[in-house]
Amino acid sequence: MFPLAKLSLLILSCEVVLTVGFHATSICTRRGIIGEKNIQHRPFAINGKHNHYSKWGHGERSIAKRSRSTTSTTSINNTCLQDYDIEILSEDPKCFLVHNFLSPKECQKYISKAKTVASNNPDLMTQSNAPQVSLQVERLWPLPILGLGAGIPPIIRLLQESDGSTVDDILSAALPPIGIAFGVIATLIFAITNLVQNYAETSSRTSESLALNLKKDCDFIHTLVDTAGDVTQHPWSQWEAPVITKYEKDAVFASHNDASPTRGSEWAALGGQRVVTIITYLNTCHEGGGTKFDQLGFTVQPKQGSALVFYPADENLDADGRTIHQSLPAVDEKYIVQLFGRHKRVPSPLGIPESYGPMGDQSSIDSSVVDESSEEKDEGPLSWLKILLEY
Repeated sequence: MFPLAKLSLLILSCEVVLTVGFHATSICTRRGIIGEKNIQHRPFAINGKHNHYSKWGHGERSIAKRSRSTTSTTSINNTCLQDYDIEILSEDPKCFLVHNFLSPKECQKYISKAKTVASNNPDLMTQSNAPQVSLQVERLWPLPILGLGAGIPPIIRLLQESDGSTVDDILSAALPPIGIAFGVIATLIFAITNLVQNYAETSSRTSESLALNLKKDCDFIHTLVDTAGDVTQHPWSQWEAPVITKYEKDAVFASHNDASPTRGSEWAALGGQRVVTIITYLNTCHEGGGTKFDQLGFTVQPKQGSALVFYPADENLDADGRTIHQSLPAVDEKYIVQLFGRHKRVPSPLGIPESYGPMGDQSSIDSSVVDESSEEKDEGPLSWLKILLEY
């Protein structure tokens, strides 16, 4: 092969590594199913349509970060956000803290629940599954151009050495390096994706979780789920069952998405896209264990009873990359309880059991995702994980 062609392939390989490794590969969590793209957020109303807080406009992205506000509210289910201690972190995308989401006594109940289950039924505590790697294909557009460019140096060399080059001569000189270049591209994409996935599986998550998805859990989770509905206007039937997660010392959860990059198409039978996230901190961490949003430029430090609320997908169900976040290493034990709201009804066992309460207005719910059986099956806390791992 011509020296220039070899040089072009070497340069191409480096460019592919940079493009794939740092531009096109993203990590998205598949704990309660996967989990972000650059569009405005709006909370979802109880009828499945979008509704935004009237005083939280969608204009400039500047926000009074960490400025307390009890006036930027609107009526929600006959209650007001002014009933809560709200701290706005970001207006676009919407991200805020509710400081009095759960009382200290309620927080302790969740911690005690997890400890009791871990002690008496450790098999019910599951190691939270690692993030999955998702390749953003639309960002790979430079690669075909780079691949074709590998044929340019040998063509130049051929034209310099011969005045009577035919089309066949040009093709014979250009096609081999182009073929090799595309082979290198495919190999590197495959290798980098697998390397990132292996890293995610070995070091990105070290926590244990317990899903509260049984009929007997309904009374236990009522305050949490009702408060979530008050704050977000998201109906209980479209929440995944609450999940208590325990982080040991030095435990982390690497940067990830809560929303699916495919608008939740792979979760069609499980409620579709994730549209709202609530992370409630059950204990205070004075150092470490924070929830960091790299692109938004702030870290939320765990404070007992406070809930972090944000919207990982927009009204078009596109994931919002600005809400990519990570859990920083915990200095001490850290407990949280998480709620993920979906676009449609979340069937049991991933969702809250139907015995929780009336469905309310379910006009937006695809009837195909609702179990037609009149008798609800109590399949255990781990059954919902089995469903997710199939995807």
